Amino acid sequence: MNRFPQYRVYVTFEAPFWRVRLGDFSNRGAADAAMAEVRRAIPSLGADLRVVRCTINNR
Repeated sequence: MNRFPQYRVYVTFEAPFWRVRLGDFSNRGAADAAMAEVRRAIPSLGADLRVVRCTINNR
C-alpha cells in the first residue's frame, strides 16, 4: 500500500491463499500497465502477478 498509494488495495483470504488485489481499472490496458509498474518495482513477484476480471468497487 505504501509503494503504490495511487491504487486501492484489497486483501482477502481464500484458503489456503492470501490474495492482494490492486486498483479499480475500467479496462484491461490500464490493468496491464499497473501490473507492469508493479513488476518493475518488485521483480520477485513477477511470476505470481495476474490480471483478473472481477467487480471490486462500483463508483
